[in-house]
Amino acid sequence: MNDVLYKLYSITGDRNHLILAHLFDKPCFLGLLALQTDGLSGFHANTHIPIVVGAQRRYEIVSDQLYKEISTYFMNIVNSSHLYATGGTSVSEFWSDPKRLANTLSTEDEESCTTYNMLKVARNLFRWTKEMAHADYYERALTNGVLGIQRGREPGVMIYMLPQGRGQSKAWSYHGWGTQFDSFWCCYGTGNFLSITRNWGSKDILQLQLPIKLWTEAVKDDRPEFASILAIFFGPYLLAGLTHGDWDIDTGNSTNISDWITAIPQLDRSQLITLFRESSNGSVVVSVKHNTLSMSEFPKAGTDASINATFKIVPQDSDGQKFQPSSQNIIVGKFVRIEPFGLPGMFIIHQEANDTVIVSTEKGPNSNSLFHIVPGLDGNPDSVSLEPANMKGCFLYSDANYDEGSNVKLVCKQEGTSFKKAVSFSIKTGVRQYHPISFKANGLRSDFILEPLMSLMDESYTPYFNLTG
Repeated sequence: MNDVLYKLYSITGDRNHLILAHLFDKPCFLGLLALQTDGLSGFHANTHIPIVVGAQRRYEIVSDQLYKEISTYFMNIVNSSHLYATGGTSVSEFWSDPKRLANTLSTEDEESCTTYNMLKVARNLFRWTKEMAHADYYERALTNGVLGIQRGREPGVMIYMLPQGRGQSKAWSYHGWGTQFDSFWCCYGTGNFLSITRNWGSKDILQLQLPIKLWTEAVKDDRPEFASILAIFFGPYLLAGLTHGDWDIDTGNSTNISDWITAIPQLDRSQLITLFRESSNGSVVVSVKHNTLSMSEFPKAGTDASINATFKIVPQDSDGQKFQPSSQNIIVGKFVRIEPFGLPGMFIIHQEANDTVIVSTEKGPNSNSLFHIVPGLDGNPDSVSLEPANMKGCFLYSDANYDEGSNVKLVCKQEGTSFKKAVSFSIKTGVRQYHPISFKANGLRSDFILEPLMSLMDESYTPYFNLTG
C-alpha cells in the first residue's frame, strides 16, 4: 500500500495521500533495516518485500535518503544470508534465521511472487547505482526463479513454490501446478511481452559474447557441517540433477570442477532411444522401474516416466559415426551397452534365463551388460531383438499381451510366433532428449545428468549437492 500511495501522491500532489502513505511504512519492519539489523526471521516475505519497494518509491518521490539506505541494506542481507541459489527467498512463505538455509531445503521453498517482487527491488537499485551486483542478481532470479515457474509453454500453468530439496518436483509441491482457469494464487497475475522497438533490416547482425563457465556456490549456511553443500551453475543457469534424492558428488579430491563435471558430447545426443511395441492398448515402452526393466504406457513429455523410458545406446565398435535409431543398417549387427538416461554410468544387465533384466548397482560395464542387436525375430523389418553377447539364443522378452508393470526377462529361444513377437521391439528416437545445456556429474554411487532447473517440468530433481572427496 505504501508503494501505491506514494505513486498516487506523485500524481495528485495531495499531501493527505503522502501522510497516508507514511502510515503504511511499517516501522516495526523498516525500523530494523534503518538500524542495519537483520531481523527478517519470522516476517512473512511477500508481505514485506513490497513494503521495501514502497520505501524505494518514498526515496524517489520525496528524496528521503534513509529509505534508499534501507533498501540497499535489505538487498545486501537477503543476498548474503537468506538467498537460495535460484535468487528466491523464504520457506513456507516466511524468512528463516540468517545463514541457516541448509535446514530449509524442502518442498515449500521460495514462494514465486517473492522472487518477482525482489526483481523490483533489484531493478530500482540498479537504476540508481548502476552496480553490476544488482544486475547479476536480477539475471539470476529472472533466469532461475521466474522463467521456470511456468510449465513449459503452457499458458496459465504456474507453481506457487519452487522446491529446493533433494528429489523434489515442481509438480509435487503442496499446491503443485495451477490451472488456467481455477487457480488464482498471489503468484498469478496478468502477463506481458518484452517488446523490441528497433526496426530490423535483413542484414542487421546482433552479436552476443557471453563468457560462460561452470562454477559453484555454497548454500547460505555458516555452520561447518553444511560447508560441503553447494549449488552448481553454468553461467547464470542453476543446474539441477535429475535424481530422486541422491546428491553425493565424488570430486576425487580435485578442486578443478571440470574434473568431475563434463558436458554431454554431441555424439551422445544421437544415441538416445526408446524401445517400444504396439499393442491393443496403444504404444507401450520398455522402462526402468525400481532398477528393473518393465513395460509401461507411453510417457508424457517432461515427466520421470519419459526419463525412465529413454536409454543411451553405447556401441562397442563405434567409429565415431553418428548413431541414428531410425537407420536399421547402422543398428542391426552392433554390440552395444544400454545405459538408462537417468542413471549415466550404469548399464542394463541380464541375469540367468527367465530372470528379470535389471540395472547394474555399480558404475561401469560388466560381462552381462553387452548385447547384440539382431533383426527382429518376428520378421518385421522395423523391429530388433536384443541377444546377450555371452548367452546366445536368449533374448530380452516381455509378454506379447501388454500388462502394466510386467517385467522384461531373459528368455531362451522357443518355437512359435508368440515367442518371436515377445522378443521383438521397435526403436525410435528417445522420448526424452538432453537439454542443449546438459552435463554429467560424477556421483558417489551413480552419476547425475545436470540440466537447467528452469527447463524442468514434472521431473524429479535436486538443486543442491553434497560434495565428497
